[in-house]
Amino acid sequence: MRLIHLLMLFIATVTLAACGSSATPPPPTPAASPTLPATSTPTPALLPASIDTPNAGASPTLELTAYPSGTMTLTPCAWTWAYGVIPFEATLALEQALAAADIAGTVTLRSFGENGGPDCSYHEMSVGAEAVIYVRDTADLPALALVATQTEDILQGLALDHQPSLANGDSSLTFKGVTGSGQPPCRWDFAAQQCQSDNGP
Repeated sequence: MRLIHLLMLFIATVTLAACGSSATPPPPTPAASPTLPATSTPTPALLPASIDTPNAGASPTLELTAYPSGTMTLTPCAWTWAYGVIPFEATLALEQALAAADIAGTVTLRSFGENGGPDCSYHEMSVGAEAVIYVRDTADLPALALVATQTEDILQGLALDHQPSLANGDSSLTFKGVTGSGQPPCRWDFAAQQCQSDNGP
């Protein structure tokens, strides 16, 4: 009886072992994902927390560069003929001298020169004079010669850079008869010491 019981226990053990071996095997464990090698990321250079700037707290200052005077470049201009201005003092002195010499008439001064140079300024070359003198007799040559000489001396005494002369080509001296005299006007010739009228000497 005991032998049968042991036999039955043995059969049951074998049956259980067979059942256990025929069971569904467990699912396979998934393979681990491949791991890529780590790459080194460059580390940005760190700026200092504060920059050592001189006078960092001061207000900004505008710096100006001083250039020496006289360095400005001017655009030159072409030389052109021009008339200048006679100083008022010279004109006044001329009128007073004519009156003091008892010479009745007018003398107009003209400054002649050129505009040009680096600053396009006026450069005087000569001063001309246009004189009109009133006399009683335009045919009295000795009297005309005396007045012509006196007028010329007055012009030569003016304080001008260029002294005018009635004998020059850019000047003239005309004698006219006083009102009511009926004398024809004439132009004085310093070289010939004669007064030339429109109809000849």
